[in-house]
Amino acid sequence: LLSENFDVVCVDNPILALQWMDNNPNPILILSDLAMPEMDGFELLSNLKGSAFFREIPIIILSGLSDSKDRIRCLELGANDFIAKPFNPDELLLKANRLIANS
Repeated sequence: LLSENFDVVCVDNPILALQWMDNNPNPILILSDLAMPEMDGFELLSNLKGSAFFREIPIIILSGLSDSKDRIRCLELGANDFIAKPFNPDELLLKANRLIANS
């Protein structure tokens, strides 16, 4: 969906994402799930928002874990938005474009 308008890099887990980010230019947007191997999305958010290098990158959490406690925790940790799965592709594109334009 996003690769039609953006250069998209996909990685298998947050550890690989952090390693990729250490060796590549900063992305303009990060999409992340919460339930992932090696490190959950909450830990990834904490790592990114706690980093002087990565804290300004907008982050959208896209997850099937849509309990209000999970959404609130993500926003408290610095996520810019939360979209529950299943999701509307138009909503994702709109929110992604808005965050990129405002960053």
